[in-house]
Amino acid sequence: MIIAFANQKGGVGKTTCTFNIGVGLARLGLKVLLIDADPQASLTIISGLLPNEQENTIYEVLNDKCKPVKAIQHLKDVDLIPSHIRLADIDLDLTNKMNREQILKKAISNIKGYDLILIDSSPSLSLLNVNVFTVANKIYVPLELDQLCVDALELLQQTINKIKKAGLNKKLSIGKVIITKHTERLNLSKAVLDYLKKTCKGTLSKTRIRNNIAIRESQTEFKPIYDYAKNSIGSIDYKALCKEIKKEEKF
Repeated sequence: MIIAFANQKGGVGKTTCTFNIGVGLARLGLKVLLIDADPQASLTIISGLLPNEQENTIYEVLNDKCKPVKAIQHLKDVDLIPSHIRLADIDLDLTNKMNREQILKKAISNIKGYDLILIDSSPSLSLLNVNVFTVANKIYVPLELDQLCVDALELLQQTINKIKKAGLNKKLSIGKVIITKHTERLNLSKAVLDYLKKTCKGTLSKTRIRNNIAIRESQTEFKPIYDYAKNSIGSIDYKALCKEIKKEEKF
């Protein structure tokens, strides 16, 4: 299965979710590959790699300059195809290619041996993201409980509808909405949560990732939250979320 993490609003914890869910599911027995499809290369960085030092990245894969297996980095718990800042130019590189929306799908179609592939996408609507949505089985949407994120969720659904209408991925859907940076005390949070409970039935995660400084700190140490602060609420929440996902997806 291929799951893309997406939200057209930045700063919602998308990369953090991709990394910690990937590691968490790996520790529950799954073979996991992460793909950093964001030119900012945040997933690559928090995984402990320096993007500028990577010879083969998703950029080279998409430009057919290297096979995906040559770009895979083997980390402690998961494998990773890193990103690089030059990925920012990929839309221009792909514009005149045939079947340009399906280049990522074709490139990674021969990758074998993984139970799960998680793709971290950029917050912009781009040809690169169209490629991500074309190859994904499901989209997981991390979001904060504010009105801007609700608006972004609606925009993402519109994008999914366009992908399906174009015949690029007719089965694409939102698989899970994950609440991040959650704070119970805010009245606005409660109002938005009530709205999501009504509109996201069947996809809203039972587990919410509570606001926790240890999660942000773990990224600067290039560690999953489970290793940086194993008894923190961040670690507890992500472990619970991974168990929820494993059970519901029947991995």
